[in-house]
This record gives sequence, C-alpha cells and structure tokens, in this order.
Amino acid sequence: MGLNTKDDLNKLIDLNTSGSITGPMWEKYGQTIGNVRAGLFTQMIANADQHGYTQAVGGKAEVIKRVNAALEPLDELSRRVYNHDFGGIYNTKNQLTTQNDETKEDY
Repeated sequence: MGLNTKDDLNKLIDLNTSGSITGPMWEKYGQTIGNVRAGLFTQMIANADQHGYTQAVGGKAEVIKRVNAALEPLDELSRRVYNHDFGGIYNTKNQLTTQNDETKEDY
C-alpha cells in the first residue's frame, strides 16, 4: 500500500479524503491481504506437519489455533483496510515489521 513513512500515511489519508481511493482499490487491498493470509496459513500448517510440530503440540486443532493466533496482526490489518483506517493500518504495519525483524533475529 506504500506505507513506509508518516508522509506516505498522510498522502494516503489525503487521497482517501478526496475520494481518489475508490471502492475497487480498497477491495484490491483487502483481497491482497486475504491472499497473503491464506498462503501463510497453508504454509504454516504444512510446516508444522512436515517438522513434527502437529503431533508434538497435540494435533491439528491445536496447530490451527496457534497459527490463527500468530496471524492475528494480519487479521487486524485486514479489519483496518475494511474500515478504511490508514492510521491503524500504518501502526499495524509497523508492528508486523517489528515482529518480522525480531523473528529474523531469532534465526
């Protein structure tokens, strides 16, 4: 969505206020997030199965519960898009970036 700085955020807020961001554009943002989430969900479940975590944590239902919890920030981002809340989107994006950076440091 081009939200890398506060200036980007302000630009998108101005575009939205002026009506330059159309309904189909919002739908595209939402669809993109939905596609990413579905892909991550599928990959995380497959990884858990492949590496024996599914059995270790007590089965598929527990893995699904944990994967959904891990994807909650992305679900929040989707809700922000649905509500056309760029400020919230920017804050959530920063949280996701921080979480991703911390995950990379752990490896």
